[in-house]
Amino acid sequence: MDKRLINFLLRRPATWMACCQTLVAMICKRSHVITRRNGIVIRTKIGNGEGLFCAVAGIDYESEMRWFLDQMKPDQCFIDVGANVGIYSLHASRRLGDQGKVHAFEPTPETFDTLNQNIHLNSFTNIEAHQLALSDHCGILHLVAGDRPASNATSIDGSGLSIQSITLNEFRETHPDRKLDFIKVDIEGGEEAFFRGGKDVLCRDNPVILFESMHTAPNYPERKFLRDLGYRLYFLETNQLSEIPEDSIQGGNVIAIL
Repeated sequence: MDKRLINFLLRRPATWMACCQTLVAMICKRSHVITRRNGIVIRTKIGNGEGLFCAVAGIDYESEMRWFLDQMKPDQCFIDVGANVGIYSLHASRRLGDQGKVHAFEPTPETFDTLNQNIHLNSFTNIEAHQLALSDHCGILHLVAGDRPASNATSIDGSGLSIQSITLNEFRETHPDRKLDFIKVDIEGGEEAFFRGGKDVLCRDNPVILFESMHTAPNYPERKFLRDLGYRLYFLETNQLSEIPEDSIQGGNVIAIL
């Protein structure tokens, strides 16, 4: 366990249960953990890194997650880009109710299978899972494996597993019935390409966006792209939104509001 992960765990008491469950699973030679948190059942692989702790900690994993989910209202629509095993999607599904809709995008085959298992474990009918990557073009991308499934990334070159890619604009054309109210994006540095492929949708629907912004320092082109569309960007600090200066090089979870 690296130093960064140790510090991460020490700062989040809600993840300590995950450590205990993981230890028990390892002793029993199990490959997966099944846990219930905030009324949600989640099955996740032991080697899923921080995704495992997020599953077990639930909405107490990160303050941004709780804030983001608290903004949702019944019958709204949420897009989860880089859904992993469904942690955000499952909690959002419960918040949005039967009249709401969740679209979960996860291109990694093994992770996508677990995502579908988790949807069925919770008997949710308002989640639609898509084994697709969202980027700035429609076609083929290549999935480059990280040290754990949650850190897989996409590449345009010929290495890695071939996966199908579409743009958010294209997806919206085939699903025109709902305004997109919320988007979460965690795709290991592919955020700018996703935003470029969804520019028309972002301008039309003005969704609230929660995205990971840490892999493209110090320039953060994804932040500039959203600012050029009129979005204001914030860090969540002590449960208050704090606007990010344009010259900030701090990475982390960013909330974008138009």
